[in-house]
Amino acid sequence: MTLDYISGGNSSSLPLLYSGTLPTGINHLRIGEGMLLGRETLTGNLLPDLFRDAFVVEAEIIQAQWKPAEPDGETGLDAFGRKPELPKVEPGIRLLVNLGHQDTPLSGLAPLDPGLTVLGGSSDYLVMAAKDRLKVGQVVRFLPNYWSLLGLMTSPYVEKVYI
Repeated sequence: MTLDYISGGNSSSLPLLYSGTLPTGINHLRIGEGMLLGRETLTGNLLPDLFRDAFVVEAEIIQAQWKPAEPDGETGLDAFGRKPELPKVEPGIRLLVNLGHQDTPLSGLAPLDPGLTVLGGSSDYLVMAAKDRLKVGQVVRFLPNYWSLLGLMTSPYVEKVYI
């Protein structure tokens, strides 16, 4: 019996393909993250001739106001029954963004604006620290990692726009 396809790797095999050192006989690779997000999966390095911004997440700011570095009083459990680990940040502008864990894993979102930092979130909202004052109604943009992209693409609550 002759096999038409010998599948022998995934996105982490792309450097072998590029360098011509892919083992002989392999004629099929399962490429997901490499093609979709332009990254090799073992190291996270960007791949040549591919784009890291083929998918961009946009979400609206629904609240923007000054907050102290730490909340007043005792911190209770979050919506998932966990005690939140609050990152150390300076007092400043905090944004509430219309995107939450029900939509995607928030830890996999990297803000395109270097003045924004993801602090955490709930099932419905993402909390961010901002170096500059942004306004309610403005849109913030993120690059998703593979797991966040998976959540976004399968969420019925997220509008997908193909350009």
